Formats: sequence, structure tokens, C-alpha cells
Amino acid sequence: MKIISLIFLAFLFMGCTAAPTSLPEITPAASTQQPAVDAPGSEDNYEIYAWVDRPEPKLDEIVTVSGSLVRNGEHVGGIGMWMFWPAEDGGPVAHECVSYMMYQRGICQIIVKDYPAGQYVPVKIRVEYHDQVYTTETGFTPREN
Repeated sequence: MKIISLIFLAFLFMGCTAAPTSLPEITPAASTQQPAVDAPGSEDNYEIYAWVDRPEPKLDEIVTVSGSLVRNGEHVGGIGMWMFWPAEDGGPVAHECVSYMMYQRGICQIIVKDYPAGQYVPVKIRVEYHDQVYTTETGFTPREN
């Protein structure tokens, strides 16, 4: 039974890693995209993108943070993505989320609850792929209800 389950999961994951070759329609303007530097000695061109669906959310709304790694114009799928953002009270323990990149992107959701209105909240994105680390940042600024 274990072998059948493993074979089923392998076929499931193989079917989920392909991604369309174009960027999603919700890709932000160039001012919020931050391409990564190419890996040393690599002939491939890698770019990492991050964006939020609500740059100025009201308190108690949910912000969806998305990230993509693109190699030579094609999305890379089937890899992990980590996101980190500061604690609401400015304390030393940051929040984090791990997402699996499928169908062009990885996503995490943040509940905008106790962040001060008008103060920018940075969200750092990290992707490790073929022994290289790609990072970028996006964020949001909560506003009063």
C-alpha cells in the first residue's frame, strides 16, 4: 500500500510542477519588482518577484503575499519559498511562513490586526534553488478603518 501511495504522490507532484511561461496578470509595476542577481558562473538568468494584493489594507483585513522565481523567462515550480515579517509590537520575534511554489507562485497570507496604521511593514522573501539563494522584499502599509 505504501508503494502505491508513493507512486500516486509522485505522479501528482509531476503534474503540478509545470507552469505557464508568462508572468501572472497581477505582477506589480516595475517599482515593486526586484530582480535577483544572476548566480555566479551560471548561464541561466534568474529573477525573483514579490508582491501583495493589498498595499494599503485596512486593519483586520488579510493581505496575500505572492512570490515567483523565474528562470530564463519561465516560472520555476516545485520549490519552497520562505517569507518573514516583523512582529506587530516591534518585538524581536518575527513571523514566518513557508509556501510551496506551484502554478507560477507561492503565497502566504497575513492578518493585518495590530500593526500601527501608516507604518510600512516589510515582507522579506527567500527562495533556495540549486544551491543558490534568491531574495527580495515587498510589503504593505496598514490604514485606519
